[in-house]
Amino acid sequence: MTIDQVNELISNQSGKLKWRIKYFDEADLPALYLRSGEVLTSTQVRFLFYRMKQIKTMQPDKEAKFLLDLIDQDRSQVFAEFILDRFVLSGAAAKDKYILSLAGLLGDDQLLDKLKTLFRSLEKRRVKMAQYVIEAVASIGSDRALRFIEFVSRKYHRKISLLEKAEHLFERAAKDRGVELDDLSEIIMPDFGFDGLFKTIDINGEEVRVFVADDFKLHFITEENKIRKSIPNAASADLKIELKFIQKEIREVTKIQKERLEKCMVMERKWTFTDWQKYYLNNPVMFIYTSTLVWGVFDENKKLLNLFYVDDSASILNIEEDELDISPDQYVGIAHPLYLSTEQKTNWNQMFFELEIDQPFDQLNRPSFTVHPTKRRAVKIKEYEGKRPALISRGIQSYFEKRGWRKIIGDGGYYSLIKTFEKKGFYAHLHVSGLSVAWEDDNIVFGEVRFYKLVEAKKNKKKSILLGKIPPIVYSEIKKDLEGIGYIKEQK
Repeated sequence: MTIDQVNELISNQSGKLKWRIKYFDEADLPALYLRSGEVLTSTQVRFLFYRMKQIKTMQPDKEAKFLLDLIDQDRSQVFAEFILDRFVLSGAAAKDKYILSLAGLLGDDQLLDKLKTLFRSLEKRRVKMAQYVIEAVASIGSDRALRFIEFVSRKYHRKISLLEKAEHLFERAAKDRGVELDDLSEIIMPDFGFDGLFKTIDINGEEVRVFVADDFKLHFITEENKIRKSIPNAASADLKIELKFIQKEIREVTKIQKERLEKCMVMERKWTFTDWQKYYLNNPVMFIYTSTLVWGVFDENKKLLNLFYVDDSASILNIEEDELDISPDQYVGIAHPLYLSTEQKTNWNQMFFELEIDQPFDQLNRPSFTVHPTKRRAVKIKEYEGKRPALISRGIQSYFEKRGWRKIIGDGGYYSLIKTFEKKGFYAHLHVSGLSVAWEDDNIVFGEVRFYKLVEAKKNKKKSILLGKIPPIVYSEIKKDLEGIGYIKEQK
């Protein structure tokens, strides 16, 4: 709509715009600007608040959006911060979440820092309000905002409702951008203006190269080829601020990469060689992780052809230390040990030991399992039935949630556990007795494990799948989780 059409829409509702806007005097409100440069009138601002007040969710009101689309977002940050600050000072009432929503729609990455602080103050005592804050963050829509949403979606196992809300928002952002969910994680990964693995800065006429070291801290190479671990004193004030911001952001983005990469391995995610170079080999942060993993080269049918690692100079080397040539029509993925021979795992372990490479997660030493030939026609894993885990109920919940399991609550608050492999189309269901959301119970006993197809479960048609039909990695990962928890030995 044009501004004239919006003004006509506003005039038709003028009788509804005489209420008092909560939390502040309208005269104190900073100016909002149209993209044409004009300042919004008080009536237009009132219309924004009135329309947003009608919403029951954190989505923008359809009529308010006509005006929001005409506002100069580059000049609305001061307004957004003002209404957010007043909202927080007033106690942040959930019924007035529309103000929070409007702030998110008008704010930028400066507002993000305030929203993150607000989220951390609410997450333990006001979970529903914390969910609204996450939605306001998502409204900002920047890469940096989405990185925070992804962080919550991967790390907040202690607050599953917050994790699930963030998962939903991240999925919605991927859909809005027209990309796959996994692709979005890589698209929003910053390169901080680096050219490959280095960023060149000028300090009093001296050319200094910046790189990310193994400890994920910025290091500096002088023209004399000396490495410094701190920002040179001669750097300008603005440059120091920029570098400190980059260092802060590096700390943020590294908080979830271990979990994300491990999931990529389990889901057997593959990248074209070109995409892998862009997102991993040539990204200053992801390169550090890249150099600690064993990678596989796959053909167009995703058949494993070769294994390699990346050394400090970004060379792609096989186990014999020979450089590999990977063609553009081949794929790259993190090698799951299930598909490696004992000899291959031994050799790569020995090499990484000699090179003093510490892996970000358990790859080479990861326990892996296959279905015994005599059990391929079975419909359940039975060997854990009757076993009592060594952990108490809260510890059991934490153990499984960190590994991607979720609660299925039944009668009386008792629950069992499921783990979903969305990309594989399956989920596993672990039956448990004694686990309750209401109280601690030390008498917990595991039952059977069955597998189901997601597509059938969504149609409420649960039919157990033969173990021999389960994707090998799904079976292996479930067994790994169940083997790793530890059990009480029964007294004879």
